[in-house]
Amino acid sequence: MILGIFLAYLMINLVIGIGVFWYIKTVTTGKVKENKQETIVDMIRYGFDETMLFYKALFYFWKKNGENCYEDCPYYKEKKQRKLHIYSLSLISKLWRSPHYRNGDFQEDMIKNLRNVAIPGTGIALSYFCYFKITMYFFILVIYPVVCAFASLNRVMKEKKEINNDNDNGNSKVVFTKKLCDYYLEQLLEPIDWFSFWRLN
Repeated sequence: MILGIFLAYLMINLVIGIGVFWYIKTVTTGKVKENKQETIVDMIRYGFDETMLFYKALFYFWKKNGENCYEDCPYYKEKKQRKLHIYSLSLISKLWRSPHYRNGDFQEDMIKNLRNVAIPGTGIALSYFCYFKITMYFFILVIYPVVCAFASLNRVMKEKKEINNDNDNGNSKVVFTKKLCDYYLEQLLEPIDWFSFWRLN
């Protein structure tokens, strides 16, 4: 299991690294001023740092897995919604074989409950990742951040015309990057969609 988590962590870093390199190369082509490029790079770095903090908090909860691990967690002390969201994700592995009132155990309940919930735009049911614990870890560590990135890109692309119209001074790439980063972190750390609240319930 540790080897699987480590390999998933390496894969995440590779995907994020390639994505960041591609995006920086894309947004900084042409005659972009140096200070604007630094602003874009700073925002991307901030998104990357927050993603790494997400992993640190998640691994902390998985490693401690005790009664007071939520209270003792050194991450997100001032951002309780982020902390609670990550803690709720970490509980999936702890509750995996726990008895459930609707079905035999928590895993079986997830398989049945998530058959009709799919990754947007793919038709891939979330239940596919609930048959084995390793696929659940893979989903949380790799697929979840990637889906958040694509969801934020889709959201900001819908606003692209408005961004371009509101920023005629050539600042649209900076605004685009900031919105992309903000939407990504919102979806990764503080989701406000119905599914996230339903899952907490």
